Amino acid sequence: MQALDAVWSKYLKRYLGLPPHVNNATVYHVTGTEPFSNSLKAIAPQRLGGLSFPECFSGMMISFINEQAPMQPPFDPIPQVPTTFWASRVIVAIPSMKHYRHRIMREIFDMSHFDLCSNSTFHNKIEDDCVCMICKDNAHAYHVRYCVGQPNDTHSEQL
Repeated sequence: MQALDAVWSKYLKRYLGLPPHVNNATVYHVTGTEPFSNSLKAIAPQRLGGLSFPECFSGMMISFINEQAPMQPPFDPIPQVPTTFWASRVIVAIPSMKHYRHRIMREIFDMSHFDLCSNSTFHNKIEDDCVCMICKDNAHAYHVRYCVGQPNDTHSEQL
C-alpha cells in the first residue's frame, strides 16, 4: 500500500512539475486528492462482487478488505500542510496546459527560493541561514514577492 501511495504522489508531483521533496499533504490539498490506498480501501469492498477466485483461494480475502473494520475518517491533509504554504496564491483550478501548470505550481510551492538562496547545501525547508543573493536580506518564505533588489516582474523572469 505504501508503494501505491508513493507511485501516486510521484505521478502528481511530476504532473504538477514539482520536485520529489515537496510535501505530499500539500500536493494532495492542491489537487483535491488523497493517497491512493485510501481511495482503494474505500471503493474495493463494493467493486469485488464480480470477481471470481480459483478454488485454491477458497476462503481467502484481500488483506486490506475486512468486513469488521471500522470506517476510516475522511482524509484531511490540512494538519500536515506547512504553515508557510498559506501565504501562497489561492487557485481555483489547475491549468491543463503544461507550461502554465508548472509555472503556477512553481509560484505556489515557492520553488524560486532555491534560486535566490545563497545557502548552497540542499535544504527542503527554509532555514535561518537562508540569505537572498540579490538583496542580501533573509530569504524567508515567498521572499521573491518582497525582494527589494529588483522589481518582481524582472525578478520572476530571471528565475
